[in-house]
Amino acid sequence: MKRETISKHLVPLLVVVCFVLALAETRYQGSDIGLNFQTIAFGKYYEEEWCGNPVTSTLEQLCPPELHDPNVWHPPVHPSGCFYGHEHGDPPPQWVYYSRWLPSFSHPGNTPHENTHKHTGFKGFYLRDDGIDIYVIMHLDTNPNGHASRFHSYQVWARDRRRRISYWNLWADFGQDNNPGPNLRPSDTCGVPQQIRPIMSVNYPECSIAFENWYSRAGAPEWGWDLGFNVKPQYYNGPRQGQSSDPNLDAMGTWIPTGLLNDVRRIELAWYAFRPHPTGIFYSTQFGELVNGPNDPVCGTQRTIGGKTYTVLCLEQYISPTIRSVSFPGNSIQKAYNFQGIVLPN
Repeated sequence: MKRETISKHLVPLLVVVCFVLALAETRYQGSDIGLNFQTIAFGKYYEEEWCGNPVTSTLEQLCPPELHDPNVWHPPVHPSGCFYGHEHGDPPPQWVYYSRWLPSFSHPGNTPHENTHKHTGFKGFYLRDDGIDIYVIMHLDTNPNGHASRFHSYQVWARDRRRRISYWNLWADFGQDNNPGPNLRPSDTCGVPQQIRPIMSVNYPECSIAFENWYSRAGAPEWGWDLGFNVKPQYYNGPRQGQSSDPNLDAMGTWIPTGLLNDVRRIELAWYAFRPHPTGIFYSTQFGELVNGPNDPVCGTQRTIGGKTYTVLCLEQYISPTIRSVSFPGNSIQKAYNFQGIVLPN
C-alpha cells in the first residue's frame, strides 16, 4: 500500500487545525496506575512546535528497501540522507545490548504479523526512576488497525541498582472478559469522561482533538507491568462515534488523518515488588501463565479469545531478586521525537 506523504495530505489540514488548536487548552489527568500526567497546553504547543515548523517529505526522498533492516532500531534519517519514513522513538541504551536479550522488533513474543505488516508501530521508551534504568519496546500502532487489536506486544528491560538486568516479554491486554477487541472509547472531549480500565481512548472528527490514551489491564499478570501511553493522534478511529474505519491494512487509504503526527508520546509504567512474582529465569505464555519451560505441552497449542484464535507462545522471562518497585512518582516521561521525513502511518 502506497503511504501518503505529509506534504500532500497533511499540510492543507494544518491551516484549520492550527487555528482551532491555538484557541484551546486541554487538560488531562488520571490513570489506572495512580498517576496524574502533566497538563498539555495544546494551543500553545501546536502553535509554536507544529504550526510554526511543519515537517515535509516526498516519496522521492524515502530510502530504498535494501537500506532498511526491519529488525533493529534506526533513526528517521539514513546516513546517506534518505528518509526511512518512520521512526522508533528512543534507541536502546548500550546496557540493553549487553544483556541476554538483544533488542529486536522480530522477537518470540510478537503478535501475529506484528513486524512483517505493522513494523512502524514499534516505539522505544527510555526512562530512569529511583536508580532503575528502564527500556521498553512497545507495539503502539495508533491507527484504526491498532485500535482493532486487543493485544499488543511489549518488551521491558530493567537494570536495577545492583546492575542486574531483568526482562519481560508479554502481550499487553487492552480488553476484558471474552471480548475480541479492546475497550475502545471516545475521548473525554466527546462529552462523557471514561473511567473504564483497560481502555483505548480515541478521537472522532466531531469532537475536540485530544491525546490518544492506551491503558493496559493492571495486574495482567501480577508479575508483569502496568502500562499507560498518551500519544498525539495521527488518525481518527472513524468518521463518527460508533463507526470505526475499516481496520484492514488494505483499506489504509480510507483511514482519516487528524492532520497531526504522533511525534509527542508519553509513557507511564509501574511494577510492584510486593505482588507475587517468580525470580530468576522462568517461562510463561504471552498472557502471563507460568509454564514448565519452552517444551511445556501448552506451547504451540491454540487458544480462542472472543472468537479470535491465537497460538500459545512460551516465552523466556527473567526477574532479578534485587529489583525494587517502580511506581509513582518518577515513573513516567514525555518526549517530542525527531520527525524529519516521516510519512503516515508512523
